[in-house]
Amino acid sequence: MKMPSLIAFLPCIAQLTSSAWAADVTEFAPKYRGDVDIIYDVDVARLRLEEEGATVAKQQQVNHELTYAGSFSFFKGAAVFFELPHYAKSAVQYDSAQDMVFDPNQDAGTMIGTDELSKMPSELGGGMGGAWVGLSGTPLHETVYASRSDRVSIVFEGGYRFKDKSNFWSYRDNGVRGAGPGASAWRLGMGFSTTNHASTPYIQSTLIRSGRINMDVTNAAGKTVASNIQVRPASSANMRVGGEIQLGEWGENDSAIALDGHTDFGYIGWQDIPSGIYLPAVLEASQSTTITESEYAYVQLSLGVNWRIMELAQLNIAGEFGTESPHRLEHLYNVSTGLGNYNWGIHTDLRFRVRDSLFEQ
Repeated sequence: MKMPSLIAFLPCIAQLTSSAWAADVTEFAPKYRGDVDIIYDVDVARLRLEEEGATVAKQQQVNHELTYAGSFSFFKGAAVFFELPHYAKSAVQYDSAQDMVFDPNQDAGTMIGTDELSKMPSELGGGMGGAWVGLSGTPLHETVYASRSDRVSIVFEGGYRFKDKSNFWSYRDNGVRGAGPGASAWRLGMGFSTTNHASTPYIQSTLIRSGRINMDVTNAAGKTVASNIQVRPASSANMRVGGEIQLGEWGENDSAIALDGHTDFGYIGWQDIPSGIYLPAVLEASQSTTITESEYAYVQLSLGVNWRIMELAQLNIAGEFGTESPHRLEHLYNVSTGLGNYNWGIHTDLRFRVRDSLFEQ
C-alpha cells in the first residue's frame, strides 16, 4: 500500500527534560548523542475496482513493514541518520474478481460481464528495501538552544534512498516477489512545533522524488516476461498537521504520557510499473510492457498515545484511518478504483535515547 505510512518520517532525535515534552517531529539530540528506533507499521487498504460504473473486483492491499532507524548528532544542531526498511509482507489480494477478455468493439480488454475467476490471484512479496541515509539540522529549537530561549522548534532534513534490485515489481529466484519500490529517491522534509503549556501543536511536510530503474521482469516460474524495461515508482508529497497533549508525568524516571492526534493530506504521483500487479487479470499482450498507474490524493486521520517509559525510552502507538480518491490502475484498461475505498493501519515506534552524561556540554 502506497501510503505515506505507505512512504516517510523525519528522524526522531531529541533531548527531553522532566519539565518539557517535545514534539516527535522536531526532537533533536544534543551534540555527540543520538537515538535508535524500531518502527512497525501495518497498513491495509480495501478497494473496489470498477469499469464503467460496474464493480469488477474487490481488492485488498496489505503491508507489514519493520524499520530500523538511527541518528547521531555530530555537531550542535546537525545530525546524520539512517533507515533500514524490512517488509515482512507486501500483498495484493482479492475477495472477488472477474476475468478479463478482449472486446473487439472497443479494441481493448474488458472485465464487464465476464466469468468470475475460479482461483483468486495473489501477489505476495517480502524482504529488505532500499536503505535511506541523510542529514538533518535545526536553526531554531526549544531544547537544543534552550539558553537563548527559542519559542519554536524547526527541523530540516534531506535524505537519499539507494536502489534495490529486489523489489515488488518482479519475482526473485525463489519464486517470491521482493518488496519496496526498488528505485533510488531523494527526500526533503521539514518539521515545526511550539510548546504551549501542556500542548505541542506541530506541522510536518515530506517530499519524495523517485528515480528510475532498468530491470528484467520475471514471473513466478522464473521466466523473463520483460527485458530491460524502465520502471519509475511514484513520487509523493505529504503534509501532517497535529498536536500532542501531555496528560501526565510522574516518578523519578521522568515517565510521562501524551495524546497525539494528527491529519495527513497527501498526493501520490503517477508511476510506470509492470502490467498485471494491481489488476487481477490482464491480456497477454500487455504482460511484457510497463503501464502507467494514475495519480491520486488521500486524507488520513490518526490518534495515538506516546508513552515515555523513562527518560531514555519511549513507546508510541497509534491507529490510522483514511480514504483516497479514485484512480486508474493501468492506462491500457478502463478499470479504476471506486469511491468509498478506505484504509486503516497501526503504527508503533519504540525509541531508545543515548544520553550518556559523559558527553554533557
